[in-house]
Amino acid sequence: MIGLIGYGQIAQNLEKILHGFGAHVLVYSRTKRETLYGQFVSYDTLLAQSDIISLHIPATPETSGILNHEAFSKMKTNAILINTARAALVDEEALVEAINTGKIAGAGLDTTSYETIKTASPLLNHDQIVITPHIGANTVESEYLTAEKVVASVLDFFNNQKPIYRLN
Repeated sequence: MIGLIGYGQIAQNLEKILHGFGAHVLVYSRTKRETLYGQFVSYDTLLAQSDIISLHIPATPETSGILNHEAFSKMKTNAILINTARAALVDEEALVEAINTGKIAGAGLDTTSYETIKTASPLLNHDQIVITPHIGANTVESEYLTAEKVVASVLDFFNNQKPIYRLN
């Protein structure tokens, strides 16, 4: 089972892909709503039943450190955490301890609390943790769409219209 924490556009797209592979998907979000293919469950149920947990929520005061000692203790020992969202969601010390003590099996991270990770970091020097640069949006398509949005906003400005695309 694959657990998705958060159910925004990215998580919904991932859910569709996972469904295509026949995966059973569990979803937890603060706002309960219909899922496309998965099953909406409580946070604790998602932690307890998921073999893979993927984070898709923003970093806010409420979500900071949501994956902590307590959360890791509720997860399966074969569980793998995937964080492509924000570093602040994961207590990195608790993650390393959870892996070292066998509470979970490993993690894949493309974001860490340091912009440039230190070579002595236990995250970097761990066989059960894979780290990639946080560059998922650096594709030809995303750069093209960004340029289109910038041009559209500039044209809106010169035509005395409110820009459609905003940074906030």
